[in-house]
Amino acid sequence: MLLAWAMVGAIYGLMVALRMGLAGRAGDSLLLMAYVALFFALLGSFLFGLRAGIRGLLRVFSTRQMQEGRSFWIMAWASLGGAVLCLAVLAAGGDLLLTLAFRPDTSRWWLAVCDLLMLAGGVAHCWLLGGLWAQRLEKRRARTGQAIDGRLWLGFSGLMLAVVFLAPWLGAPSPRWSRARAPAPADLQPVDTGLQVLVFAVDGATWSVFDPLIQAGELATVADLVERGVRATPISPPPQVSPAIWTTVVTGRAPAEHGVREYLLVSLPGLVKFPFEALANDWGMVPFFFVGLSYFAAGLAEGIPPTSSQVRKKTFWHMLDDGDVPSLVLGWPCTWPAEPICGLTVSDRFGPNEFDLFSSPDRKLAAGIYPAAAEARLQKLMVDSGGDPGPMLGRLADMSAAEIEELSRYRVSPMLPSPLALLTTVYDADMSFLNFMQAELVRGPYRLSLVMLNGPDLAMHAFWPHRFPGDFGLRRSPQPAWGKLIDTYHALVDERIAQIVKTAGENTVVILLSDHGMAADPNSLTWKGNHAPEGLFVMAGGPVRQGLRIAKLSYLDIAPTILYLLGFPVAKDLPGRALTELLSEDFLARFPLRSIASYETEKLESRTRN
Repeated sequence: MLLAWAMVGAIYGLMVALRMGLAGRAGDSLLLMAYVALFFALLGSFLFGLRAGIRGLLRVFSTRQMQEGRSFWIMAWASLGGAVLCLAVLAAGGDLLLTLAFRPDTSRWWLAVCDLLMLAGGVAHCWLLGGLWAQRLEKRRARTGQAIDGRLWLGFSGLMLAVVFLAPWLGAPSPRWSRARAPAPADLQPVDTGLQVLVFAVDGATWSVFDPLIQAGELATVADLVERGVRATPISPPPQVSPAIWTTVVTGRAPAEHGVREYLLVSLPGLVKFPFEALANDWGMVPFFFVGLSYFAAGLAEGIPPTSSQVRKKTFWHMLDDGDVPSLVLGWPCTWPAEPICGLTVSDRFGPNEFDLFSSPDRKLAAGIYPAAAEARLQKLMVDSGGDPGPMLGRLADMSAAEIEELSRYRVSPMLPSPLALLTTVYDADMSFLNFMQAELVRGPYRLSLVMLNGPDLAMHAFWPHRFPGDFGLRRSPQPAWGKLIDTYHALVDERIAQIVKTAGENTVVILLSDHGMAADPNSLTWKGNHAPEGLFVMAGGPVRQGLRIAKLSYLDIAPTILYLLGFPVAKDLPGRALTELLSEDFLARFPLRSIASYETEKLESRTRN
């Protein structure tokens, strides 16, 4: 009987392989089919064991005679029907769960119709295989003594093959990536503008949090930057996946070009990594979500962020490499394994990080830093609390031991780990990267320095209802101290930015940027504070004009603007543009805007700004 379940699993595994673009890779396809077949065989074993236990209890407590003596073949067909019904249940249940968690704007009526249709299809197939066809098979066997009806097998095989071969036409995701970076343009001649650029990437930062804190005097540094610079609201494209947007920032290209579309990749031993977002947003892959989840629970699968090899286009630090201009890149998404650059890269997987939740934190990752020789000096500046929230809360809150214990037990959702444990890990990473930046700015002449900070995003995800109870119909939060963690984390970031800007000195352009905003999401099954389109942008210092306010700004314009500030030509094949209207006329006159055909080619042109 388990063979029937394994067969259904293998056929579904083949469909998944086709949807993942593995049609031409026989080894990967067979291994994927084996993983799914094993999952279904184990699931069938559990259900058969449960059925046997229930039948045993009924024999003990029931006086009715239990039906016995069903033939092997009728049981086999019944097992096939049960496996197909189970597949439909996984698809419908998973679609319901993942839609509520990741697609909250989906129509509830449409969701109900789709899931009911999937369940109805599973019931119909179960009845067809385990009922009608099984009975016909049994009658034929009793009449002729022939156990197998070729027409039934042909019909079943044809049905399964139709599903398999239609799969690629249903919007199959493809996790395969390739990248070939071009050499430096032959005639590239950067101009020394005398500027350096500092980029503080604050994940999830939003004006709805910043503005009240600025008015309350809690963010003096940000208030000063806004006063003497430019303020804007970039609009984050859906579905507001952080690694995709941050890669757009540094490449100047949309996700369809740069290749990063997801937050998390799932890794099974021996298999190509596949994107979690495909499981969450593609109904045909939804049952495979449970397969991956079961192997994750067993310790075989792990989740990893998108890697540097996935980025198909040059980032602006690679463009600066073309002119031998050094960059400092700290904690940026999609930088592991760390690639050679003119400068220093500390990848997003160096030290404690939020992805420890999805993979083994004890596994030492190689290639976390480039050059590797820098690791010895940076290790001395790392913050690693070992999971103890005490040092962090000592900076952010005044809580008693009992209050900390209560907070450690708090869960936003059973689907999520402790927010306090996550925030502690992310705090360690943020403070480490800020320590690195402050020390390295003294040590080396970096023209471009970037640092990624994830703590504000996580604090807002977890504690938004306690900071903004009115968004949830409450007059007051039962735990206002938890909501205060949002404010104090932002204030700590403001304080550290002030120290680093002071270290950088004059002729520094400071950019404060978020990848998306944050807003209340009462209907979410996961975080009650969730991503919103309205992000945050501040630029000040050097030639930046003062007191400007811009309603909207494109993330595609940031890379061209930074290239221009550092004296590099702007590539014509970048869809964005340098925001020259934000800069002084004197700077524009001294350094005319130049263009290049592409940093992916070897042709260079120059033009003077009109």
